[in-house]
Amino acid sequence: MAICSYTVHHATHGLDTVAAAHAHLDGLAGDLIERPGVDGIVVIPTCNRLEVLLDAARDDALDRHVATRIDVETPTRYEGHDAIRHIVRVAAGLDSLVVGEREVSGQVRRALTVAHNHHTATPALTRIIQGALTTSRRIAQLTGLSSQGRSVVAAGLDLVGDTLAGRRALIVGTGAYAGATVAALRARGVLDIRVYSSSGRARDFARGHDLVPVDADDLAEALAHADLTITCRGLGSPALTRADIRRARRERDSDLVILDLALRRDIEAGSENEPGVRVITMADVRAAVPDAESHQVARALTLVDEGVAEIESELRSRAAVPAVRAVREFITAALDDEIARLPATATLSRDDALRSLRRLAARLAHTPTIRAREAAEGGRTDAFVDALHEVMGLVVDYPRSDRAGGATDWDEARCPATGLSVTDLVSEPSPTQEAV
Repeated sequence: MAICSYTVHHATHGLDTVAAAHAHLDGLAGDLIERPGVDGIVVIPTCNRLEVLLDAARDDALDRHVATRIDVETPTRYEGHDAIRHIVRVAAGLDSLVVGEREVSGQVRRALTVAHNHHTATPALTRIIQGALTTSRRIAQLTGLSSQGRSVVAAGLDLVGDTLAGRRALIVGTGAYAGATVAALRARGVLDIRVYSSSGRARDFARGHDLVPVDADDLAEALAHADLTITCRGLGSPALTRADIRRARRERDSDLVILDLALRRDIEAGSENEPGVRVITMADVRAAVPDAESHQVARALTLVDEGVAEIESELRSRAAVPAVRAVREFITAALDDEIARLPATATLSRDDALRSLRRLAARLAHTPTIRAREAAEGGRTDAFVDALHEVMGLVVDYPRSDRAGGATDWDEARCPATGLSVTDLVSEPSPTQEAV
């Protein structure tokens, strides 16, 4: 199978296109996993992108289906090494609105959890994402990219402008940015934080973060008395209607400030035009984010390359698992046969043990011995001995070929341990013969 990624990103497709793609997430993984040749899928939606990571055979029809399914004419496609490197960059926040943001790693982690819960994550996809998250943590530790100010939430709070210490905040929604929003608010001295969720998750979220939950009946009052409202629901329908906002503004003496961190707007269109209402959107955040320092980015990219190399090395090692399993099963089967042939007595004589061990040794050596003879007859002795060293670590001292056609003095070469030649070996009893 092959690893590939389909990407819709704000920098190449625009935030509106990303938002439109997000509208088609329902049932996406379940639909694609049923496609021929698709073994696994992890869907990663973030504030400024959509990633569809697949473990699937290369197929032009699949490309067209993905594009149609998410309603994006030309999603960017990465494959193999490029796909792995791309996902590592994404998890590290290097392709985010705010370069180096840490929130995206949590979104990637949640996407993998969802895939596991729905049984769409293959071992290869799991290893890639786990490796990407490891590299993300390494970048956060070894560069300054994740320091204060390098997050979407922090950049949005910077745009609010006012000192927030001691103020009251209302969070609407418990989506991907909710936890990061709580941490960012508390870092700025906001202790009175309330949370509302139309899905009914506000109480559990509030309990886990030591907040005050808000019921639907109390939302209007909470909105009217909040010094800052942050929305991070992003379900495509307004979490706050224009009427809600107009009513809350009438009950205030100051402007109603709303930071809308949802890619698919949580605020009903036109609300920003209401008198005394200030709405800060993701587009505003994108225009105002600080640039990352070039030396930090360069260091992060070096760490990305190291992380990709580690992931690919482990993926290559896992490719040998079926071969290792086959060897173990072959040896185990031979051993089980010999155990079954042992006398059913309380004690085992030395002769019985020796006979059984010799039969087992003959059986294990039989096929390699035949292959050695065939390799010698076919002028492939060098290749066979190299393979023997690669598989079993054996060093065979024999005359290497220096003649055209690969001819050797193989038949005259003798094993340094046993003194036997290839001719001697192939004359040994077959596994069906008793070795005495």
